Amino acid sequence: MPRLTPAEVAARQNFLGGSDAGDLLSLEPYGCARKLGAKKLGIVPDYAWDEDNPILERGHALEPVFANEYAQRTGRKTQIIHDHDAVGNKQGKALREKHPWFRVSIDRRALDDAGPRLVEIKSSMQWVFAQYRADGPSAAHVAQTQWGLGATGWDVSDLFVGWPDGWEFLNFEIERDQETIDALIDRGHVFWNGLLSAREVIEREGLRATEEGDQRWELLLPPLDDGAKQCKKCEYRRQCKTAQFSKDGPEVVDESSVTDLKGDGVLALAVADYVAASAAESKAKDAKDRAKKIIATQMSLADSEVCRAQGAKVFYRAGKPPMKFDLKDFRKQHPELAKEFTKPGTPSRTMRVYPERMDV
Repeated sequence: MPRLTPAEVAARQNFLGGSDAGDLLSLEPYGCARKLGAKKLGIVPDYAWDEDNPILERGHALEPVFANEYAQRTGRKTQIIHDHDAVGNKQGKALREKHPWFRVSIDRRALDDAGPRLVEIKSSMQWVFAQYRADGPSAAHVAQTQWGLGATGWDVSDLFVGWPDGWEFLNFEIERDQETIDALIDRGHVFWNGLLSAREVIEREGLRATEEGDQRWELLLPPLDDGAKQCKKCEYRRQCKTAQFSKDGPEVVDESSVTDLKGDGVLALAVADYVAASAAESKAKDAKDRAKKIIATQMSLADSEVCRAQGAKVFYRAGKPPMKFDLKDFRKQHPELAKEFTKPGTPSRTMRVYPERMDV
């Protein structure tokens, strides 16, 4: 999908589209209805999304290449959609006419014997591709797809995901789910009416877009729970007064202090490898922890401390109790002695890597 012009971005404040579905339902990892309301109200974000991101540029450039790959692998050629107002069958057009805020902007469509199908093409980093392979499309992508199917009236969609570096592809066929479409429309109706009410108050009271502690936030939906994953990378995370950050979330820093090293190819590859390895390590740890619980349960049921299974000898028994030095009590009983022997150590640099949205 080509990059939107400033006029197109401004026009999107006047309707809801498929890309808003994940925010509308506040679906992880990035969705938040409160954030969506801020966008539609034109509140200036704390951190603007980097439109010059090379990953996005690559995604735009590779879309026609991936579309050709999709055609070769599925036998279905795609057509680029130019007139979004005319797209869809009578059912879809009637639904959009009934709800003027309910719009659709899709990349491509394909035709086969069963009729038209919506086609979404995405280029992703290795770690994102690994998530697609392991877990399938995210709930946000499914919601976006169902939104498109509802707005067009079509019955099926293909989500075609490619990993350019490994030249691997996955295609997910998603069928129309009327229950989900109805839920999206119901939620969208409530959201849009609330948004219109907020706009009326803003216009009447003349609230400024850049006002400190902007009162318009008070007109938005209730916030997410404290520590919600969505808050950690939200572009409104400073001014949204209720956004809370858990200990493992990225610290909020002044963007002017962030060094731009996009041109460092060696660093880029190392970061990509680190993120991919971290994702694999996390999944492996989860699998290992699940297996340990099952092993412990089965060996306890068998009243066994040592067993043999699957070509391995497994030990599960209590060891000697560890000896610990009670530093807290020592400081309480001997404060001067504790102070005498407490010395500063050598500071270390901690590395933390927080992946940003890398699929387009």
